[in-house]
Amino acid sequence: MVTIVPPGPQTDSESDPLADIVKPVNERAAYAPEKDITVEDFVERVYLPFYKRKWKKSTAMTNEDRVNHHIVAEFNKRQLRSLTREELQRFLDSKSELSFSTVDHLRWDLKQMFDMGIAEGVVKNHPAAILFTPRQCARPEHPTLRLKEVKQIFDALNLRERLIVKLAVLAGMRPW
Repeated sequence: MVTIVPPGPQTDSESDPLADIVKPVNERAAYAPEKDITVEDFVERVYLPFYKRKWKKSTAMTNEDRVNHHIVAEFNKRQLRSLTREELQRFLDSKSELSFSTVDHLRWDLKQMFDMGIAEGVVKNHPAAILFTPRQCARPEHPTLRLKEVKQIFDALNLRERLIVKLAVLAGMRPW
């Protein structure tokens, strides 16, 4: 790591134009992760600290738990740059007993981690770019009411309750 230091004495009261120019370079050099960083260190020191600032508290808790429980537990001491596309796809395939949503989120987490790894200069290629969620993952069923069933519900309700159910059924009323 090279740190560029402008020549000459500096005081707090005066601004050195050269220092202003090299400041972004020095800041990047100070926080650049090493190329041999492990998955565990990358997640804890680079990935999570950055993205937790973006996520809502509930999202951060869920994402951090999922990444640590699945990805870090599997690849913890491995160098991030040593992981291959085939290895990552086998990892996702091995999680096919989980829900489609969970495995799809793991795929997204891996993609985001390697996006960041490339941006930070830790990895050169992107093994997670074309990963897919296995077909074997259980997809949730979304039962829908038939028109006849909806009419039966409406007929069984008083005016006020019918209005509430109509909003829910026809307009897709959702909780805040």
